[in-house]
Amino acid sequence: MIDVYPTGVSSQGGLFEDFFNIQDYWNFGSVPLMVQVTKYLGRGFSFGGRGSYNTITKYGATSANDPFYNADGIIKYNWSQILKTKRVSPYFEIGGGYAIFDKVGAGYFNLGAGIEYWLGEKGQRGITVGSLFRNTGETYGTKHFQHYSSLTYRFENRDRDGDGILNRDDVCPDTPGLPSLNGCPDSDLDGIRDLEDKCIDVPGIP
Repeated sequence: MIDVYPTGVSSQGGLFEDFFNIQDYWNFGSVPLMVQVTKYLGRGFSFGGRGSYNTITKYGATSANDPFYNADGIIKYNWSQILKTKRVSPYFEIGGGYAIFDKVGAGYFNLGAGIEYWLGEKGQRGITVGSLFRNTGETYGTKHFQHYSSLTYRFENRDRDGDGILNRDDVCPDTPGLPSLNGCPDSDLDGIRDLEDKCIDVPGIP
């Protein structure tokens, strides 16, 4: 859903003004569509791309009937490891791309945030809710927010080493380890991960 009103532009409202005024300012269009594909890189970071289509029926209080298209490259940082949660995954993202309102296109810088909620024991399917702000230095560009909710699916090999800890939460994803050590092994059971233990076969002091 596209919203151009709370962007701080003089012809519209102030920044974040009436941000949740869904009825008056959000553009749902007839068939809004967004597709996003990302690859998890490790340590909470993901990289990917996103494309969307919508119909702009209003620019703030001004009626319209303009097609909207965009394509973005994005980098996401997921906070689930820091917060030690697996079912709820808040994230921030930055990126850039190109968006077209009617026939007028411009390059944009994006900043956004959202939450992923993973369903079931395996956590492969989930629901994502987020918002992002697209800003542009072009005078003919249209600053705007995009709000979205979507179904999400993980295609990744979720637990390569079979230790019951998801790859994205596993510091040692290719070596079976202990949950208490974030998926890393402890051969001498002294509470120190082997990768940090100078004497991995002799119990020592942390």
